[in-house]
Amino acid sequence: MHMAINLLSKDIDTLPTFIYIGGDFNCHSSVWDLSVDHHHTSAILLLKTASNLGIEWARPINAANTHVPHNVDLKGSVIDLMFTQAPNSDLNLPRLDYSQKGLLDHVPMVLSLPIVASSIRVTCTVLPKESNKEATFLMDIGHLFLDLDTLDLSTPDQIEAVVLAMADIFSWMWTTHTKTITITNQSKSWWTDECSTAKAQYQETGARADWTAFCHAFFFF
Repeated sequence: MHMAINLLSKDIDTLPTFIYIGGDFNCHSSVWDLSVDHHHTSAILLLKTASNLGIEWARPINAANTHVPHNVDLKGSVIDLMFTQAPNSDLNLPRLDYSQKGLLDHVPMVLSLPIVASSIRVTCTVLPKESNKEATFLMDIGHLFLDLDTLDLSTPDQIEAVVLAMADIFSWMWTTHTKTITITNQSKSWWTDECSTAKAQYQETGARADWTAFCHAFFFF
C-alpha cells in the first residue's frame, strides 16, 4: 500500500533535511528498473518527496535486480532503493553486495555517507535548577499570589480574571529572574554528561525527536 511513501509525503512539512533514505519500497518504476514500462503515481510521489527532503535517487554502480525471488519462475525486480544528497563521486554511490546475500531473496546494498559535524547554536532564557535564583523566583511568585483577590470566585469571569492574573505574575517573574544564554558547540560551563549524550544522539541521527531531547537536557540543567 506504499505506506512509507505516503507517510513521508504527508509529514513533509514537519521533517528536517535528510541525507539518506533507504529500504524496500516495493515501488516499481521505469526510472530505476528498465524492465518496467510505467512510472505510476507512487513512484512520482516518492521522487517528489525525496527532492523536497534534499535528496535524490542514487543509482548503484553495479545496478541490477535487488529482489531475486527464490522461485525461478518469478521475475526479479528493482524495489530496494537508496536516496542521498547529490554524490561527489562513485565512492558515495550504492553498491549491491552479493557476498552478503546468503539465503536472502533481496541483495544487500552498501553505501558510504559523508557525515559533517552539526553546528549547534541556541538562544534561550533559563533559570538554574535548585539555585538561589530559583528560590527567589518561587518566593516572589508566592508573595504576589497572596495579594490576589480570591475571596469571590463564584462566576466564570471572576475565575478567569484570577487565572489571567496568575499567568501575568508567572510571566513577569520569569522575565525578571531568568537570564538569556546562547548555547554553542563550545559551551562547557553548564554542560553535563546528559547534554553530551543527547548531543551525540542528535548528531548521529539528525532526528527531530533527538533534537527535542537535547533541548530538554540543556534547558533543565
